Amino acid sequence: MNIQINKEQFHTPVFSILSSNYITWILLFITMSATITAHGQTSAPINTAINNTLTRTHINIPFTRLYIIPPENFIISKSLNGLDKGNTATIKVVDNLEGNYYWEAERFTKLKIEKKGISVIDLNKIKVNGYPAKIVSMLEDQTIKHLTILFGDSTFATTITATYSLNDEETEKEIITSLNTISYKKNKEIDPFESAYFSFEESNSKFKFSEFRPNAYMYTINGKKLKNTGDPLIAIYQYPVDKSVTPGSITDGIIRQFKHPGTKYTIKNSSSESISGYDAYTVEVYPQVQGKNNGVLYFCVIIKDEKAIDVKGIANHDIENNLKEFRKLVAAIKMK
Repeated sequence: MNIQINKEQFHTPVFSILSSNYITWILLFITMSATITAHGQTSAPINTAINNTLTRTHINIPFTRLYIIPPENFIISKSLNGLDKGNTATIKVVDNLEGNYYWEAERFTKLKIEKKGISVIDLNKIKVNGYPAKIVSMLEDQTIKHLTILFGDSTFATTITATYSLNDEETEKEIITSLNTISYKKNKEIDPFESAYFSFEESNSKFKFSEFRPNAYMYTINGKKLKNTGDPLIAIYQYPVDKSVTPGSITDGIIRQFKHPGTKYTIKNSSSESISGYDAYTVEVYPQVQGKNNGVLYFCVIIKDEKAIDVKGIANHDIENNLKEFRKLVAAIKMK
């Protein structure tokens, strides 16, 4: 069976606007999540202690500090942050430089996973380059297998998820061999703009670059770190797209991700006008929670050739002024 990669699943963060805690839904806004149903028998035989020095055959996964020897026929993916083998298997890497392994590991338990309706095949503790780690094996729809490793310390949390067909034993062996070659260089400097699809003159907006989180360029007022203050935020994602995809169709898919029963949304000022000569679509979404307005979500998708950027602005106060700033930043974007 071939695995078909769903592009919306890897670039669109799933977030909820139901929380009264602003920082909570900000973090959900920038974090991807996945729900899977798992059944099975045994976990993959990963080494209990993965510890490697770099070799000439190791490669660095872009936007991460992780190195790995790829499985045969796997290449750097154009669709997600990691490796893929056509449409049949993937190894996705999320290196959260602002994360905390111990906080993540508290939720990474068999009991808590199964409380969400997910059956765990097996979950064990291991070591990755000396860092504490957990590995969980799961099966989706009785056909697709997932093998996830979480490791880190109090300053970062890295997740590697391999996905492949249950019946593809050869690919499974190759993936396991590859995962056992992981090497992590915590002191490696990452330049997130080296492979950025876009640029813009920051002087045109009060929003300045703050940090790069997994798959997201974060912009805050004057570039200050995000705190529990309710300050507005802009997150910019990028990903390759097919020529048949339009900015409007991408935006519609994003909006569908956060629709929730009992929550109403008012959509205003949608437009498919070009921005700086690029195909674009913008829209404002005004959520209501328990009958009360709960800020604004501003969406803009811009496409040039087969590259797309997805701009999301969020604010829960001073709506009009913040919307003006969102628009100013978007108007200054130049695609590479």
